[in-house]
Amino acid sequence: MGQETQDGITDVLVVVDNENVTVELIQVNEDLNNAIFGYERFTQKQRRILEQNKNQRKDANTTRET
Repeated sequence: MGQETQDGITDVLVVVDNENVTVELIQVNEDLNNAIFGYERFTQKQRRILEQNKNQRKDANTTRET
């Protein structure tokens, strides 16, 4: 959804003649970029945490079995 919205903003930027609207669209696009980047970082961090927790449980189970 985010990339599609950015593509739409880019399409509108090409045809807009109003400088104020152009500035606002550029700001919206920048905010959207930041939100997408933040979400990607968040999901990557969550995956790492889940993987670490999984590995710790596996290690704990292995230790108990020996």
